[in-house]
Amino acid sequence: MKKSNLLASAVMLAAIQITTTEALAGKEMDPVGKCYGVVGKGQGECGGKNPANGESWSCAGNNPTADLGWKKMKKSECVKLEKHMDASEKKFEIKKGKLEKI
Repeated sequence: MKKSNLLASAVMLAAIQITTTEALAGKEMDPVGKCYGVVGKGQGECGGKNPANGESWSCAGNNPTADLGWKKMKKSECVKLEKHMDASEKKFEIKKGKLEKI
């Protein structure tokens, strides 16, 4: 392999690695998850379980209270939204059971 081809390959590989690292860093900084407390009763996305009585629902728009309704979005979007007037607080969940008050 010629030195010029080797150098060009090395530069291209370095550029790809930098671009990939930047893309991954951006995803970590603004993760997608469930934003609770921004929708009213019956306005959330699919899936949930009421901790008070153990009842669950699987279809969009069936959350029994504003606190149990969620929308899937980026954390930065969740932070910008106002808390729904019927919700007691606003929370963000990236992984199941890992809620963060915001």
